[in-house]
Amino acid sequence: MFKNAKFYSSKQEIRDLAQNPQGCILNQDMAEKFRYVELGAAKDTQELKIINTPGHTRGSICIWYEKEKILFSGDTMFDRGLGRTDLPTSEPKEMQKTVIKLLRLNHKILCPGHDY
Repeated sequence: MFKNAKFYSSKQEIRDLAQNPQGCILNQDMAEKFRYVELGAAKDTQELKIINTPGHTRGSICIWYEKEKILFSGDTMFDRGLGRTDLPTSEPKEMQKTVIKLLRLNHKILCPGHDY
């Protein structure tokens, strides 16, 4: 559907994926597909800020659109909870610091990676 899509992640996530795709993705079929995806290192743009948010994984990032106060939280934070921290690359001890950092942004709109 999006043949020309580009994919970005944190440098840490790119390293972890290269070392152990199955441990990062937890789905063998999906991990296999990522062998053929070129990941670029996520960087700030003029309007979007990349925030390192270790917890769910050590390489987790969120994206902050300050102008509209929109937080793209991925799998770190959901409307009714937090991302799991029992994955091979999780950093559970970092999750509390990450959540405090994100709540200080005082977002108006939260866009998680998915919800339950």
